[in-house]
Amino acid sequence: MAFLSAYELSASQRKSGGRSGGIKISSPIVFAIDRQRSNGKWRYSVRIGMTPKVYSDARFIEGDRFDVQFDPDSRMAKIVRVNSGGWMATPTGREKSARRVMKFAWYEGMPSVDRTVGCQVVSIETNTITFQLPEDVSFKENLRLDAEKQKEGLKLAL
Repeated sequence: MAFLSAYELSASQRKSGGRSGGIKISSPIVFAIDRQRSNGKWRYSVRIGMTPKVYSDARFIEGDRFDVQFDPDSRMAKIVRVNSGGWMATPTGREKSARRVMKFAWYEGMPSVDRTVGCQVVSIETNTITFQLPEDVSFKENLRLDAEKQKEGLKLAL
């Protein structure tokens, strides 16, 4: 397996920094591609959510920074605590039961799905959570963009 770093891929592609960002799926890890209009253009971002239990089992604490690494061949992904760079996981609410969410710009080569999906946790170790991405994940194209184009085509056909 050869894991690629989403943070390094983002750093090499982005022109400016971004911020993070809710979820309603019961899986321990949630993966999605969100879209937002900015300056008249659609921008896409990766959103990864973790339950408090998964977050604490990996011994993550408030203020930690993370990289997301993925292996296209095995469809495995890792959330790894890093000393510098990376993203912070912010709580979705004030309660102790609030999920922790990371959100960062999506770039070609990163995993993509057409909807919010739950992911199976494979292992939790100190500083690392490894999880399985769904079978229909793509590392070559933005599936959310394709899904939006199909919706638009249906609206025009009606």
